[in-house]
Amino acid sequence: MSNFGAYTNLPIGPARNLVPVVPSDTSDLPKGAYFLRCTQPGALRITTGSGDILDTEMFYKGEFLPCDVRRVHATGTTAHFEAGEL
Repeated sequence: MSNFGAYTNLPIGPARNLVPVVPSDTSDLPKGAYFLRCTQPGALRITTGSGDILDTEMFYKGEFLPCDVRRVHATGTTAHFEAGEL
């Protein structure tokens, strides 16, 4: 019996694809992301892979958020991002 059944098997290594993010209050990212890279400064609101909602006041161009991201919300997000897809 494994003690690790509740853990998610996350990839190790580079993203498989880098795609523009279209924020939405109702839809998750199509493939999920394990990081975001800011392409235009502003605020950010996300839902993490575990379901927590995270709000930030300011992200700067070129800044990374190394986090399992399920959704980038339209409400509360003014920055533009690219997602590293799983």
